[in-house]
Amino acid sequence: MKARSIQQGLPFIAHGGMWGDLLIITPLMGVIVSTYGGGWTLPQVLSCVALGMIVSVAMHLSYLQGTFPESHIDQRIINEADGRRVQDTLSGAGRIHVVYMAAMLAIIFLFYFASKSVSVPDAINAQLLLSVHIIMGTHIPLGLWNPKWYGRRPDLTAYVTVTVVAVFIAWRTFAIIEESTYLP
Repeated sequence: MKARSIQQGLPFIAHGGMWGDLLIITPLMGVIVSTYGGGWTLPQVLSCVALGMIVSVAMHLSYLQGTFPESHIDQRIINEADGRRVQDTLSGAGRIHVVYMAAMLAIIFLFYFASKSVSVPDAINAQLLLSVHIIMGTHIPLGLWNPKWYGRRPDLTAYVTVTVVAVFIAWRTFAIIEESTYLP
């Protein structure tokens, strides 16, 4: 980031979402696809991929509205003298992440809406792991730690995002538990 003249921001290596993608999301999606993917139909997959792409593009467009530089964003300066920003664009990492996030969201949607006979332990494990990832990805731990190079506190958007996603995941998990023959 400093090579792009950005003195303070969130570098890729410190991005909680990147670590969550590597250590939580990718393995979890592998388990979901290998366990439940055989039951998905082509129309279900195509619908969820389209929905995943729409959500991913919308989220990445919202990242462009932020005021804090992150590794997913390239900042463009129109006037070096006064430093006014004219346009932010997605970096190479950001463009790759649009596709990655769309694919992962598609799998999550397929798991929660198209998978048959989801086991209660799988639903609960997915809920817990996705919740941890969302908390990491919205940088809440980093904001609470607040190292000098970061200089931010979690904002309302992070808390709202975590709450909305957690409620959605809990709703689907409870629906799976309710439909399950796992419980008496």
